[in-house]
Parts: sequence; structure tokens; C-alpha cells
Amino acid sequence: MDGHNTEPEPMETEGSNQHREDNINAVEQEMQHKKNVKPNKEKQRENTMTSGNLFITAFMGLLQDTSKEVACHYMERVLHSIFFFGHINNPPITPDDFLPEGYIQKVKGRFPKPFKEYNTHLPHYTPYSILLEYMTERMELENLDLLLKKLETVNKSLLKPKINNEDQFIANDFAFTASAVTYCCVKDSNDAKVLKKAFGSSMSCKGKTQRIIMIAISALHVWDRAISYAVCCAGSSLPITFPERVSCTTYSFKTRAKIPPCNKCFKMYNVNCDPEHEAHNRKEDWLYGNCAENESLSRLLHGDEDVRGEICIIGSNGQKLMNRQDIVNKFKEEYEEKMKKKVKELITPFKFKLSKDQWDFFIPEQSL
Repeated sequence: MDGHNTEPEPMETEGSNQHREDNINAVEQEMQHKKNVKPNKEKQRENTMTSGNLFITAFMGLLQDTSKEVACHYMERVLHSIFFFGHINNPPITPDDFLPEGYIQKVKGRFPKPFKEYNTHLPHYTPYSILLEYMTERMELENLDLLLKKLETVNKSLLKPKINNEDQFIANDFAFTASAVTYCCVKDSNDAKVLKKAFGSSMSCKGKTQRIIMIAISALHVWDRAISYAVCCAGSSLPITFPERVSCTTYSFKTRAKIPPCNKCFKMYNVNCDPEHEAHNRKEDWLYGNCAENESLSRLLHGDEDVRGEICIIGSNGQKLMNRQDIVNKFKEEYEEKMKKKVKELITPFKFKLSKDQWDFFIPEQSL
């Protein structure tokens, strides 16, 4: 008996022809999608390189009027942070890619440590947070209006490529520019005099994976643990209540105006804001921990022991449910190990090795 299939081939009908055409179209669309993925990634890589180059150039300009020691301290931190984000970019960007060819050896000779440790040591801050720290602590631009004017000038130099003027990028194309800054202060209850102030920027790094990594690093090693707890809860807990004398103002570089806290920040913090929160149904697709309020409130807590001791979580009946130490303990018990695991999972594919017990963080050669 013949073992071959002797059944006649099915006749092509209008339906079968349409099905085959649909399959062909689906395959063509998939092929076109695959063609588009690489150019999009390459475009994003080029934009990140441009952003890093412009940031380095702009920051070097800001450092011209300071001492050599201070300039080296901040420049090393900025270079390392940019190189780190280049390393965990997909596709990766080398430190040399961020620098004009004629300046590579000069910068390496002056700041060798960031070139050696960008793929072995973690940064504490994004480049923009380092810039903001320098401007408020070293340039002493603590007047909000003066600071915002200076930041606007810096941002303009980061948003427009100098080589090709006709190629105007929007802010979202760049990896290292913050979309907002927040000013927090503590006022005297008697005469409204400002006693303490702090500034923070939104999480200024491009890519969801990069943001998750940096938010986790901040929660584990930078922010006050009460802020870390609020971010990790993702709005599922009652908000952390700050004393009445604490207030926050956030400024958007996109709208060039003060903006109310988003729904996510409103769920995390019960704090006086100007302007006040406005309920809305707009989708807020950024991550918990992305907003500038987190860094600003954390810096304020680090700098004011009295406020740090007064923050708490209050129930609907007005009863204090958790004091600060309770909040800190809760973060440690429920979220610390999860955050560590998340960072290791996300960063390992980029050939970045983290030891099991103790992570290495970049420390500039020039300490202050």
C-alpha cells in the first residue's frame, strides 16, 4: 500500500485566498515592525549620547567660577552617573561616545576614576540631581525665582543640539533633563520666616528599566526611609503626614508654571502644597518615586531633625497609627529585600556585577 498521502489538494476558494493574504500581510507587518525597532533604538541611543554630551559641556561651564577641588568633586560625580546610564542603555553607550573625539584623552587624564568605575560602582544620584545640588549648595541659588531662571537657561542648552540647529528635539528625547523641580521649606509658626529649605528634581533618566533601578537605589541608599516606604507602598497605604509648617511648591519646566501634586504624590504625602492638589482622571503613567517631591522632601527630612521626628501616619479617625520609626521598620521588613532583588535582576543583564551583601557606590577622588 502506498504510504504517501493520496488525498487531493484542497481547492483554493475566495475565503482561503483571503486567509493567505491576511497571513502575508501579518508577516509583512511583523517584518516592518522588526525593521523599525532597531532604528528607534538607535535614534534613542543617539539622543542619549547627545544629551550626555550637552550635559557635560553645560556643567563644565557652570564649574568655571568655582575652586578646582569643588569642580573636580562634582564633575567626577556627573561623569560617572552619565557613564553608568550609558552602560545600562540598550544598546550600550561607552564613556568615549559621550565626548568629542579631541577631548577624550584630556578628560580621561583629568578625571580617570569615572572611566574605571562606571560599570562596577553605582551612582547615588542622576546627573540633574547633582547639578541641582551644586547650584543650591555651592552657587547658593536658594532664592526660588533666581534658581528657576538659572535652571531654565541650563535646560535650553540641554534641549537644542549645537551641531544641527534644524533638528530641534523635545525634552522627552533627552535622558538627563528633569521635567520638574520641587522646593520644600519649614516656616516659623509665628512670623512665617523660612527656617529650612530643600530642593529636588524629578527622576531624570531615560527608560523605564533605568528609572526602576534608580528609584530602587534611591529608596535603599539615598532617600529618608519614610520616603522610601511611601514610594514602595505605591499609594496602598495612608499618606505620611508632615507638620503644618512644612510646605511644597513644584515647578514644571514644560508649562513654566507652578503645578499641583499629582494623584500619586497626593496618595503618598499629606503636606501643604502650593497650588493644592486637584482631583482629576488623567492617566499618570510615570512610576511611583519619579516625582520631584520625593527627593525634595527627603532632603528636608535629612536636614531637619525636628520635622523628621514629627512625621507620622494618621488614621481616618485622627489617631496616630505609625510614627517615623514604625514607618522605617515597616520599610525594612516588607520592602528592603524586594528592592535589592529587583535591582540585581534588572542590572545583571548589563554585565554589571553586584556583590550579595555590600554594593559599591562611586566615591569621587576629590572629597569635600
